[in-house]
Amino acid sequence: MQADSIRYEALTSEDEAVLTADREVLPAIVRAHFPNERLSGSEADLPLIQRVLGGAPYAADAVAEAVALDADVRRMVATGEHR
Repeated sequence: MQADSIRYEALTSEDEAVLTADREVLPAIVRAHFPNERLSGSEADLPLIQRVLGGAPYAADAVAEAVALDADVRRMVATGEHR
């Protein structure tokens, strides 16, 4: 497949809402379970993120939580954007 044959489409508002909610999972877990810690938006967050992942699950729906955490961690790695 050639790069020029790839088409991207805008996300639907429903997809955008799901991604926005998923992006809040990690910060919410940090606030609730690691109250003395804060995400700084840098690589220094990685040990805290590892502790979060190692302590899961935090919610009744562990599968949904894992999917959301996975999506957020992948986004941070791919973009270099940490919060």
